[in-house]
Amino acid sequence: MADIRTILFIGESHVHAVQAALKQTGFVLSDTDLQAHRLTKIKNGKLIGTLNLQDLLLLCETLTEQDLVVSLIGGNQHSSFSLIQHEQPFRIAHADGHLPDGELPILPRATVRAHFERGLRGNDAKRVKQIAASGCHRTVHLSPPPPKEDEAHIMKRFETDFARKGLAEKGLSPAQLRQQIWELQNEVMGDILAEDGITLLSPPSGTVTEDGFLHSNYYANDATHANVAYGEKVLEQITEFLQAPQAQGDMQ
Repeated sequence: MADIRTILFIGESHVHAVQAALKQTGFVLSDTDLQAHRLTKIKNGKLIGTLNLQDLLLLCETLTEQDLVVSLIGGNQHSSFSLIQHEQPFRIAHADGHLPDGELPILPRATVRAHFERGLRGNDAKRVKQIAASGCHRTVHLSPPPPKEDEAHIMKRFETDFARKGLAEKGLSPAQLRQQIWELQNEVMGDILAEDGITLLSPPSGTVTEDGFLHSNYYANDATHANVAYGEKVLEQITEFLQAPQAQGDMQ
């Protein structure tokens, strides 16, 4: 394994699973400083997080070529777009052009892709690129967990933003659509980050069902997030990633 001095996990709500795993499981890597920070923001009128972006960039300036930053920044745009049933339900084509069955109106895939590209270029992808450019370390970005298929679980307890937007009254979009939108978001994010040579990692092995949803073993107690067991799988995933010959070559 490459001699990594520091592995820095950085994100917003999705980094909590990693923070919890580091705290609760005692996960360690020899000769490695594992850190996980949540970027600061105002939520429901309160400041949350441990590190603002400018301080993070300064921290990254001190990292070496042997260090790794794992971004879990953002990631919930797909839920904001597709969790709540739209006033006008719709279908979109899969990446191969195949349309889901049904009679609903078709929203062009290119239209949805353009929506995500505008948002990601202006925010999440922009910040990941800033982090990657701030020092000589390597940066990778981890895909957010896929949607949860279990509608009863989602409706039992969901985030305040979805409550404000009327999830209880409007109901959920079909699970297949939600999964498609998640895939499309990852497709766009991967393409944008590839422009700067930044790798997009898929969710950890074993955490996704055959149909592309988050496995119920990794559900956190809300509509969109993963739990501490998922965070531990992320830590294992990054360990395996660093053991891969390509990663070792890139970081020597």
